[in-house]
Amino acid sequence: MKPYKSQEIESVLTSKGFRKKEGKDHTWLFLKVGGLKTDIRTKVSRSPKTEYGDQLQSEMRKQLRLRGSRNKRLFEDLLACPATYSDYVSALRKQGVIE
Repeated sequence: MKPYKSQEIESVLTSKGFRKKEGKDHTWLFLKVGGLKTDIRTKVSRSPKTEYGDQLQSEMRKQLRLRGSRNKRLFEDLLACPATYSDYVSALRKQGVIE
């Protein structure tokens, strides 16, 4: 997978329904659906130099409930921007993660 800087990930996810909350060392990103906060969340480093390679992206994918090879592609599309908020929420609903 292509490495992404923490700021890129934060920007992309906030444009796709995530809301951020600043922490001490990290920024937490929470998914909102229908105006309600879900339990789907991840965190990104506040350091602009931090790069998320395969290992960190794999952990983030799990946190975003995108497990499995089919969802690996959706995760990559989320970060690269072809996948929309609706695509992501639809995938979560099909998996039964959210209603």
